[in-house]
Amino acid sequence: MLIGGIVGALIIPALSDKFRMRKRFLVICTAGALPGVLGLTFTKFFIHDAATAYTIALASSFILGFFILSAGPVGFQYAAEICYPAPESVSQGLLLWVGQISGMLFVAGMSMRHDRFLNDWMISFSLLMFVVVGLVLMTRESPMIITEKDKIKMGEIVKD
Repeated sequence: MLIGGIVGALIIPALSDKFRMRKRFLVICTAGALPGVLGLTFTKFFIHDAATAYTIALASSFILGFFILSAGPVGFQYAAEICYPAPESVSQGLLLWVGQISGMLFVAGMSMRHDRFLNDWMISFSLLMFVVVGLVLMTRESPMIITEKDKIKMGEIVKD
């Protein structure tokens, strides 16, 4: 997962900056992470050969890491752009704080009673990923990405 995340974090944010698009890359990241979560969640229900299940788990982990960890920098940039003129440190701080709190709660929930509910949590995460993809599809592109050409198309007066 970490190797996939490092590779993804080098590629996806750079492409997002190059093409000046945030929403499209957030959609790609969330939709791309979905097979990784599904693979980690449901492989053991359908594959009973340990070696094959392990291989699928490794591939699913790489895919999940590639897309989820690369969504972080793009998401942080998107948050800074939509929260403008609020300081970037405020948007980043709040996102990190919420992420840490929810992460602690998820880890505590998954490890209750010696991992007894781990399968239930993974199924919940799989279902939530579909919700996340839907919510990301409903977001707007960052207002800071709009170019002068786009403003002219929207009928706004562009001053030199």
